Amino acid sequence: MKNKVSLITIYIISIIVLLISVKKKWVGHDGQYWRAIIQSDGYGYYSYLPCAFIYHSFNYEKYVNDIIDIRQGVSSKDVWNPFPKSVNNKRCDKCYVGVSVLMLPFFMIAYFLSYLLGYPLDGISYIFQIFVSIASLFYLITGLVYLRKLFKLYALSDKATAFILFLIVFGTNLLYYATMEPSMSHVFSFSLTSIFLYTIKKYSDSYKVKYLLGIVVSSSILIIIRPTNLLSVLFIPFVCGSYTNFSRFIKNLFAGWKVLPVFLLSATIIFIQPLVWYLQTGVFLVNSYPGESFNFYRPHFFDILFSYKNGWYLYTPIMFFIALGSVAMLLMKSKFQGICFLLFIIIVVYALSSWWCWWYGGFGNRAFIDFYPEFALAIGIVFVYLKSHRVWVFAVCVSFLCIFLNLFQTLQYYNFILPFADINKEKYWKVFLKRDSYYVGIFNFPDTTTYNILPIGNCIYDFKNLADSKYISNDIFYRGQHPIIVSKENPIQQIFSRNVGKLLNEKFLNLYLNIWEYMPDFDNRSAFDIKIMTAKGDCYFNKSMPLLGYASEKKIWSQAYSLIVLPPLKDSTDILNISVENQISKVYIDNPSVRFAIPK
Repeated sequence: MKNKVSLITIYIISIIVLLISVKKKWVGHDGQYWRAIIQSDGYGYYSYLPCAFIYHSFNYEKYVNDIIDIRQGVSSKDVWNPFPKSVNNKRCDKCYVGVSVLMLPFFMIAYFLSYLLGYPLDGISYIFQIFVSIASLFYLITGLVYLRKLFKLYALSDKATAFILFLIVFGTNLLYYATMEPSMSHVFSFSLTSIFLYTIKKYSDSYKVKYLLGIVVSSSILIIIRPTNLLSVLFIPFVCGSYTNFSRFIKNLFAGWKVLPVFLLSATIIFIQPLVWYLQTGVFLVNSYPGESFNFYRPHFFDILFSYKNGWYLYTPIMFFIALGSVAMLLMKSKFQGICFLLFIIIVVYALSSWWCWWYGGFGNRAFIDFYPEFALAIGIVFVYLKSHRVWVFAVCVSFLCIFLNLFQTLQYYNFILPFADINKEKYWKVFLKRDSYYVGIFNFPDTTTYNILPIGNCIYDFKNLADSKYISNDIFYRGQHPIIVSKENPIQQIFSRNVGKLLNEKFLNLYLNIWEYMPDFDNRSAFDIKIMTAKGDCYFNKSMPLLGYASEKKIWSQAYSLIVLPPLKDSTDILNISVENQISKVYIDNPSVRFAIPK
């Protein structure tokens, strides 16, 4: 068992991550949640593969429509579209190509298996999406393996290595993005950054060409995953360990015959991105993020670290202690590395906080995941210096408290208790360490911290007037004791129909729907249906919001909700109709409420 604890830890982490992925994504909701494995920015990162190998063109309209069809019943029909018209009035994928490059082998395996097993060869059906999850798991394990190898080069003990690997997965939001949103870029960046640091250290120790090739390949792919990954180059002096070693590294890197082939190899890999831009738009250099940019004159330095709106240290507190403890210890033991690490932190935080969307959305501040290997190495070197048993005990106790808080908040975010990004001090402490179903989706409704609820138009309905209906359930009910069954026999149940009246002149009008639902099984297509029609019956607003994604378990009452920004209303006689629709199986609904509000 000597020197095997860290390896066993990687096995355990792999099994846990796989089990979470299988339970929550592969077979969640009776096997339906696989439909949302590819989501959010993942649409863009993954799109290059089906476009290149299945559509044989960058037909993003077809791609988005295929995704909408796949996601039916598990989430909104609305799909975030990462394909703006960027150049020559042609659509361009705003996300970079690097993730697709890394996913390519898994995509080809999925294509082969789909062909053999008779699944659709569309790039987004069941096996394709499962292999996106498998790719994320593979690169997570690869990143951990190379971190373990890197720690060995610094003579870190095997037990300390195991502890740090466990900490970096379960004490941070890396776990969430490896399991719940595996199509995002961050796990892939984490893996390649680990390889990059390992090959830097090996090359600085031996100057063998094979490690130089590893540096070039890993760094070049990192750039075409996310250009901000180039900031990892700033960590090279830290890895070298001293100014003398760093100076020797630079001299050797640019000495002799190696410069030209190394440059050509790097340029060839990086050129993949301009090439796909050209294929999409006819232009090699494209600003694929129109209207989005860095503002280096107004960085949100403090906010990105401590804000309730996705502040990194607030939602990943272990990184605060790693940064603080590493800088303090390294300045005492190795001033060169201490200064290098401090400067690295300052520059990374400055760069990331200068982006217009400095909170980045999602759980925690996900942009920092790409640099977790650097923080892991820093704390690993600190652990080499730690000799005091008391310090070790303190470090372990603090770490496990941070792991508990991270895992708890991960569950809160997954269960819609912590909102996506619109959070402040009042909201955070209102749900701190809360898991009760009462808090599910609580901030997807107007609250006094951000909205004014209008005193007109609101409605809470319990179907009392339908008490004699054959579709009213007498044995399964939530609060109103008059839940109604929406099924093939009763496929449309109206819950609200009223002319807009005094709401006509309200600007930025929001509609909030809340309903309690009970699903005997997940084989249904239940959804809110919201329509606004003129008095003549012409519909000028129609939106459908699936309910299935809100059901945490079968045969249990769950809260479903929708937040809809309504368009400008045209006339006071216009009619707002809200119904629940379902034509498959049964869904019980109770206590629907309709509220209107405007931002403060």
